[in-house]
Amino acid sequence: MGGVPEGSLNLGVNGSSVTSLPAYTAKGDWIFFAVSYNSLSPADNVIFYVGNKTTPVSVVGTYPLTKQPAASFNAICIGNRNSRDRPFSG
Repeated sequence: MGGVPEGSLNLGVNGSSVTSLPAYTAKGDWIFFAVSYNSLSPADNVIFYVGNKTTPVSVVGTYPLTKQPAASFNAICIGNRNSRDRPFSG
C-alpha cells in the first residue's frame, strides 16, 4: 500500500488494489468511512464512502477491481499491511 496519497483509502484484494480520491482529510472531526467490494460484479465493483456528524454518507467513487479473492485466506489487515509492519495507531 505504499504510495497512497494522504487522505485516500486503499483496498487490496489478492495482490491487486484500488485507491480512492483523497476525500478523508478532515482533522479533528469524526469521519465515517466504508468500502464495499462485489467480486461478482463485472465493473465498478469497489465503492468508497465518506460522511461525518453533519454530512450524510455519500459515495466518494466507484472503481473496477478485476482480481478475484483468494480461495482461502488467513488475515484481514485494516490500517496495516500483510507483513504487519505498519500498525494502526488511531
